[in-house]
Amino acid sequence: MRVCLLFAESDKSTKIEKLASSLAKGLELNSHLVTLIDIEKEVPKSLAQYNYIVVLTSTNSFLGKNIPNSVEKFLVQSSSLGGKRSSAFVANKGLRKQKTLLTLMKIMEKQGMFITFSDILTNESFALEVGKRIKIS
Repeated sequence: MRVCLLFAESDKSTKIEKLASSLAKGLELNSHLVTLIDIEKEVPKSLAQYNYIVVLTSTNSFLGKNIPNSVEKFLVQSSSLGGKRSSAFVANKGLRKQKTLLTLMKIMEKQGMFITFSDILTNESFALEVGKRIKIS
């Protein structure tokens, strides 16, 4: 299946990019074709050709629950998201990780996406194992 992995970094570190590549490797081990898209650098486009959408981001601040504004902007401007099966992930950063994940899920659901799996990714090896175990059908 064709999988689109969208990721957005809230600061200038490369933690999210490393988590995204590990998650993509895990998905590819299950014979899925994965396309990595950096939300900060790419222009929103139609995601109709993908069967499954994965969104990965982190919180803006240590105490906050907000995610980068670019995530919502990208999803609003992308077309063909209604009814798409998807997963939501946040990095293990900040004190309110569950609230950050809930914020991301609300944004995705507002666009009509059907979330089948969500989790907090602690490190790259955990992201690889999660990617291996996601059931995409």
